[in-house]
Amino acid sequence: MTFPSEGTGYEIGGVGIIKDAKHADAAQKWFDWSLDPATQELGPKYEAFQAPTVNGAKASRPRTARSQDHRL
Repeated sequence: MTFPSEGTGYEIGGVGIIKDAKHADAAQKWFDWSLDPATQELGPKYEAFQAPTVNGAKASRPRTARSQDHRL
């Protein structure tokens, strides 16, 4: 793996459900949807190329590092 000498950006997204949330059922549906492999494969359709974070999701750019391949 190589990186440009200028550097790169990096971010980690996350989801969670707050205890006693007013719409916990809707939050759970969003959570489940966001962790579905098919959902994580939607990125290229919207010009977003994040590495998938769930097993079974195919990387849109196979050279993209997957989180389970590295220890941070």
